Amino acid sequence: MHRSQDVDDAAQEAFLKAYKAEKTQEIRSPKSFLFQIAKNIALQELTKKSKMITDYIEDLSDSAQKQF
Repeated sequence: MHRSQDVDDAAQEAFLKAYKAEKTQEIRSPKSFLFQIAKNIALQELTKKSKMITDYIEDLSDSAQKQF
């Protein structure tokens, strides 16, 4: 995550998920739990951005083939 706003959004989402989870289960290691949630959020964002780049490249390739 390059933009500070993205980092802030991910941190807020992690805290909200941790808060929600705490309501239904006992969290034995809150720090580790929160870091795991944050890691998962970052990986989800990376996967989403990677897919967007792949789709963009495929679209470029398709339009280049149509021109020839």
